Amino acid sequence: MCNWNSGRKALGIGLLGQGLKAQYQNKALIPETFKKFEPTTINGYPALHFEGGKESQNGVYNLDLGLSDNQMALIQANDTSSLENAKKIAETVAKAVVQQAKSGGR
Repeated sequence: MCNWNSGRKALGIGLLGQGLKAQYQNKALIPETFKKFEPTTINGYPALHFEGGKESQNGVYNLDLGLSDNQMALIQANDTSSLENAKKIAETVAKAVVQQAKSGGR
């Protein structure tokens, strides 16, 4: 996972060798781990916003982006001044990842 931090704002992004299906399986096995579990899409790609505890109270927004059946991008944005800003940052990064995926990385 790559992380950037500027004090009040932070961003982490990584790739995981399993698809979103793994998160659905995790939720079924250990539902208490997920306080929020909200499926969504980013430019036509399946995604999932989740929260394991009180992340949103600290301005943390988690977003998993399904890239294939066996790969997902993990995106975590943090803005201590605004959860809405953290969400916008995570979604902007996810859109850039989708654009790169669609272009074949060119």
